Amino acid sequence: MAENYLRRDGFRVVTALDARSAAAVLREHDPDLMVLDLGLPNGNGLDLLRGVRAGRHLLHRNSLLVAVSGFSQDADRELSRAAGFDAHFAKPLDLADLDTLLAQGVTGGTRSL
Repeated sequence: MAENYLRRDGFRVVTALDARSAAAVLREHDPDLMVLDLGLPNGNGLDLLRGVRAGRHLLHRNSLLVAVSGFSQDADRELSRAAGFDAHFAKPLDLADLDTLLAQGVTGGTRSL
């Protein structure tokens, strides 16, 4: 659902089904926006982002990082923020919330996921 929404909004979307393929996507692309499910197979979104922050995967400094999770308590949101995410949304993702965030956070250049 978010994939189609972002495409209609002019984003070039690249998807990954698990943590390994998400890491491969990061090696091949330089996204302006990364929407990452925290419950990925073969790892999780928090570990993947920690790898990004540790320099194992390239990501430019201005990328907007969005966590999506079935867990949305304050402690879950704090874990996401501590890992370096800019936002944490509960599943199912509310596209209006994503749109508001995009209006604030993605500027200039080619927009991509």
